[in-house]
Amino acid sequence: MTQPLRRLRQFFRSEPSPCARELESLRQEFSALRSAVVALTEASTRRMESEGQEFANLRRRIDAAEEESARRMEFARQEIFLEIRAFRRADFIGSDLPATTPRIVAPERVDAMRRQGGLRLNIGCGHKPDPDRINVDMRELPGVEVIAHADDLPFGVDEVREIFSSHVLEHFPVEALRRTLLPAWVALLASGGELRAVVPDGQAMLEAHAQGRMDFETLRLVTFGAQEYDGDFHHTMFSPGSLAALMRDAGLRDVRVEAAARRNGLCFECQVVGIKP
Repeated sequence: MTQPLRRLRQFFRSEPSPCARELESLRQEFSALRSAVVALTEASTRRMESEGQEFANLRRRIDAAEEESARRMEFARQEIFLEIRAFRRADFIGSDLPATTPRIVAPERVDAMRRQGGLRLNIGCGHKPDPDRINVDMRELPGVEVIAHADDLPFGVDEVREIFSSHVLEHFPVEALRRTLLPAWVALLASGGELRAVVPDGQAMLEAHAQGRMDFETLRLVTFGAQEYDGDFHHTMFSPGSLAALMRDAGLRDVRVEAAARRNGLCFECQVVGIKP
């Protein structure tokens, strides 16, 4: 073996040089430092995520508190105005209506229908009396057999087999419907009796207006009423679902939508029926 080769083998077998030891020490320090940085970064990320979650939870609690506060304030406002309207019955039931003492104009027909299995009422018949029902209206019009306000009918509890109303409910404030009118009608119904209501289908008409199938003037007219006489004002609007919900709240069961977006003259209407348990 030549001298250069022996010297080369001896070099590789020798202990690491001071320079190599220094490089290894630096490498280890760098690795430790890198591990520390990674650990610190992970800890910081976890802390930020935790704080972000806490902030999100706090934001949700604040939003919920604001919603609850607004709901309570709205409820208090409704209660205050309900009490005010209770002292002014005309405002509560819809407009400045003259006082009317309920009066049965055709007692023979009413008694005959009672004997035939129960009364079937057409409340708010107007100029369109129904020959198969007892026709009720606050105005003394041809064909009207009972003169009375819709919320003050001269009939007893549980003696009515069916109540039908067409384009009547929209003439009452929602709270009057919920607290006064619908509960009064349901109380008149016998068990198994039906309440069938037809109202303007506000949802269908808004969609028709948005699609250009109903002009603004027609939408305004069918939304707020013709306003041609006392009581001819609309206080609210319905969708089939909102009317069904009101009827369920009044205690009716098996509530179903019988018609929706049905054309009736200028407006679209819906029809919903419910049964008294």
